Amino acid sequence: MSCNTRRSCLALAMIDEPDLVFETIPADPCALLGRWLEHAAQHAQQPNPNVLYLATADSQGRPSVRPVLQKYYDDQTGCLTFFTNYHSRKAREMEANPHVCAGIHWDHLERAVRIDGRVERATVEVSDKYFASRSRESQLGAWASEQSEELADWETLLGRVFDVSARFAGGPVPRPSHWGGYVLTPRSIEFWVGRKSRIHERVLYEKNHDAWVNKRLYP
Repeated sequence: MSCNTRRSCLALAMIDEPDLVFETIPADPCALLGRWLEHAAQHAQQPNPNVLYLATADSQGRPSVRPVLQKYYDDQTGCLTFFTNYHSRKAREMEANPHVCAGIHWDHLERAVRIDGRVERATVEVSDKYFASRSRESQLGAWASEQSEELADWETLLGRVFDVSARFAGGPVPRPSHWGGYVLTPRSIEFWVGRKSRIHERVLYEKNHDAWVNKRLYP
């Protein structure tokens, strides 16, 4: 196929759509993900731009997935930090098997990211800092909720919230030891750009020792 024919086919496929996002593939996926996260946060029509769908697996290999809120991002390492109850189902599964997969989908931007990697607990300092930034209601909730455990009735939870509120009345709410952060360090990052033509763009980065290697994928 001649160069002109290729360009004609490309023009036909991209009709009424923007230019290629990955005409030139950046070398650093961590900086790129940082730019995508920042762009999503500034996009008025994109709700909850920091939602991360986190997949874990139990001891039998059975997967489960749930949304968490990504709160910190390091564009030098690609590490994402989220917070949860250390007694929750996801935390128990991550403690037993730290290999996880996560997905981000920005519907209004026609962009998605898939991340495979390994998690470890955030430092006490990071967990304390973030907990202190939360609303008092959220702080009290972290104490009151036995996340993922069976709840007899709604009144039981409200009673626990009331008790915790009375316990810390008039003073700050400290971070409970059973609540804190996890840091997800990626070993692969895939970027996806959607198109009406269904000729989507996909670029996969994989860590090879200390270097990132990238390749395009068929949509």
